[in-house]
Amino acid sequence: MGTDKRKAQYRAHYHRNKDEICKQARKRYALRTEDERQKHNAKQREYYRKHRKQCRITQNAYRQSHRKQYQEYDKKRYLKFRKELLAKRKEYRYKHPKKVRNTKLKTKYGITLKDYYKLKRNQSNKCVICRQRKKKLVVDHCHKTNKVRGLLCVKCNTYLGYIQEDISTLKSAIKYLQKE
Repeated sequence: MGTDKRKAQYRAHYHRNKDEICKQARKRYALRTEDERQKHNAKQREYYRKHRKQCRITQNAYRQSHRKQYQEYDKKRYLKFRKELLAKRKEYRYKHPKKVRNTKLKTKYGITLKDYYKLKRNQSNKCVICRQRKKKLVVDHCHKTNKVRGLLCVKCNTYLGYIQEDISTLKSAIKYLQKE
């Protein structure tokens, strides 16, 4: 008998007798002393550390094959605990503003908070376009290449967003302003 067939039989047995197996496991776990529990948990962590990649592949495959059930479960759980989750999120943002900002910069622009401060220092806390010293500067990036170009004040960044980074529109605006 192949190992795959044996695994399939074990899975089928487990799913048929899940409640009974879990009860027995809970009893065995409860009978252990604290020292035995710690040794067991250490063994589990060690196994997972050694086989992390394979475990993740297996977990991801299972999660993909049961995607709908996970989505439904996640949605129900979110709706059930929505207020608590939002409160925890808000509290975390309040307690760890730098971590939150660093994560946002990394995911959105691919730079760290240190890189941001370095850019800000190199620009002397001034907007690249209007050259005014501002406390809050936002990251400007190319939407095509996602490359960071520099830091701008909110007004200049908003203006670039409105004209959709179109150079011909900028030239038209300059001509219009030079009329008088």
